[in-house]
Amino acid sequence: MVDHCGEKVLKPSPLFSNVTTSDIKLLYQREFLVNVCTHPQLVKEWPNSTKGSIVINTGVDTEKYKPDNAEKSFSIVLDNFIPEPVAKFLSSLNKYNIISTDREDKTNLYNQGSVFINTWKNINIKLLEAMACGTVPVCIDTPEITHVVNKETGFIVKDVQEMLVLLDKIQKQEINIEQISKNAREYIVKNHNIDLFINQWNQVFQLASNSFYSRGM
Repeated sequence: MVDHCGEKVLKPSPLFSNVTTSDIKLLYQREFLVNVCTHPQLVKEWPNSTKGSIVINTGVDTEKYKPDNAEKSFSIVLDNFIPEPVAKFLSSLNKYNIISTDREDKTNLYNQGSVFINTWKNINIKLLEAMACGTVPVCIDTPEITHVVNKETGFIVKDVQEMLVLLDKIQKQEINIEQISKNAREYIVKNHNIDLFINQWNQVFQLASNSFYSRGM
């Protein structure tokens, strides 16, 4: 099993205990049984020699990450990996209550917020956890993000300036986010629940195991 992003060989013991790490360049010179991707967009980026790809969405514990239905004032939840200039700028406005997710117990932090700001170009676990809590995502437009966040499940903006205009409208209740909050939660429960994630990976490992032994290895 090869982690393309980490450029290393993963060795689920004991089945692949004898597998050794190879030069990452070799990945593009051989054919794999299957590629597992976390997003359909990534399928296009794998080597051309790949037989096929399976998309397994990142799993979220939707029983742990869920709305608490408590009354709350308008607040913004920030990923602690958000670019520092953006975080400082938002904090300097002194018009928003900013909540950082740099602590272990993030569930309560997500639930304190009305919106979750994501400026990353890819789908990250905090975005998914926040959505599971019903915290409405506001994201910079990228191909990966739009697979999860759209007009039904959140907001997509072109840049930080457009984001500020949107946040102002939400704070003034010119935009109702109640239904979007419910949609965000429902999307994660349907597409990213942890049971689905585990079942899909079990199927992949079974496929790998069957192929491994059928080749007499």
